[in-house]
Amino acid sequence: MSILMKKTISPPHMITLLMLTFIFALSGCKTLPPSTEMDSPEKIIEKTMSVLPAKDEEPEKPSLDISGVWHGELEVGSLALLMEFSFSQIVQDQTTWMAVLNIPQQMAYEIPITRTEFDGTYLFLDMTTIQATYSATVEETDEEIVISGTYTQGASLPLVLRKKEATSTPLRKHQEPIPPYPYVSEEISITTQEDFLLGATITRPDDGLKHPAVILISGSGQQDRDETIFGHKPFKVIADSLTRSGFIVVRADDRGVGTSGGGATLSQATTRDFARDAEAILDHTLSLESVDSSAVGLIGHSEGALITVMVAARRQDVAFIILLNGPGIIGKDLILAQSREIMKAQGFPEATIMAASEINNAIYSTAVDPSLSQKEKADSIRHRLLAVGMGEDEADAQIATLLSPWYVTFLSLDPQDYLPEISIPVFIVSGGKDIQVPSSLNVTALNDGLLKSRATVSIGIYPEMNHILQPATTGLPMEYPLLETTVLPDLLDDMASWLGSITN
Repeated sequence: MSILMKKTISPPHMITLLMLTFIFALSGCKTLPPSTEMDSPEKIIEKTMSVLPAKDEEPEKPSLDISGVWHGELEVGSLALLMEFSFSQIVQDQTTWMAVLNIPQQMAYEIPITRTEFDGTYLFLDMTTIQATYSATVEETDEEIVISGTYTQGASLPLVLRKKEATSTPLRKHQEPIPPYPYVSEEISITTQEDFLLGATITRPDDGLKHPAVILISGSGQQDRDETIFGHKPFKVIADSLTRSGFIVVRADDRGVGTSGGGATLSQATTRDFARDAEAILDHTLSLESVDSSAVGLIGHSEGALITVMVAARRQDVAFIILLNGPGIIGKDLILAQSREIMKAQGFPEATIMAASEINNAIYSTAVDPSLSQKEKADSIRHRLLAVGMGEDEADAQIATLLSPWYVTFLSLDPQDYLPEISIPVFIVSGGKDIQVPSSLNVTALNDGLLKSRATVSIGIYPEMNHILQPATTGLPMEYPLLETTVLPDLLDDMASWLGSITN
């Protein structure tokens, strides 16, 4: 089951998933119909697609009033996700309803409901932006009106709604530091190689001495300096922990985010450009009077770990690196593995997972094929997407993403091209519940690549940690906003200890 993770630009810390993976999430089926012969991947997908209820041509005027805010808890395994629907009637037409969905725990608000039907006893909602539907009956008891039905988004789950007041603003997460801090925190600006400014924060011990420094590099999607996701601010928590341990920490808004410039470059920017931004931050940090320039390192998370490897391979002034849930395999293989792991965790049958993987592999291979023109790539990918039932508009949107400079570059980037050039201390960190950058594939690959150099490698595998560094139950992205802890405390302690051991 896939619940929306709403974000301004793209899902944070996630290597962007091709929507084809989530075609399967439209179905409530968990098993495939029996067949006497092997189905093609397209046929398997067709069999798992759900069909929306037919629209009533002339809905009757509702006999019950459902206007207002309705709450219900969607139970996903051991998790309870609060769903908040708001209904209102169009004044000029008392038979036409409008609705929006809020998911407060995911910081997702005003999700549009593209089709709302209510005939007095039957309610149907179609949420195409998150590929979900809700079919329900509306009944009046002696005490209240109750909406009871089935929410379908990958799996079909019961959802009962009752009328309540709107929820309050989510609370600050308990690990988030609040001032006054026992250290200095300053806002700075850093000039990039492309001559725009990055807004950043530097935190340092307030003792007037020189200190080792670390630079935090965020994952995929344009992130703010705190790497904010669903109310969590992991980079702010890490910076606070390390500064209290005696380190200077620099963290910046990505280009086009917050107080950073460069927004006009985003449509053409790639991981290589983001690596140059990281180098600009490195140059600025090395120039600071309070920094021990012999002890400056990088900490990268997810795609930020790949950027860390790229920078460390070509810069002799990087003293150490920490790779947090970073990839060790080529981008195309990583995204395929990520898609398989997520579908497996969601309970899809193996035949469906294999079918999706086969089609995705063909699409990704087309996207990076240097012998094809942009038009030839688009035509080939469109044909495959339409063949599995995707609409033309959605297919065009997916093609635009797949053939964007960032995506094509990421599919082709291989950490193994850079790892043998690194000869400094490296701390590889991986979560046992990370299903976006699976530990079993990537830790071994990272270590094998570093064995070809003179790097001193330490490895920390945290069995209960997910991709965004939280102690987790399932590791699924839908669980991220439901967890209270921002960064696994053991990881914070171990990073400070490891950094202390190599910087004296």
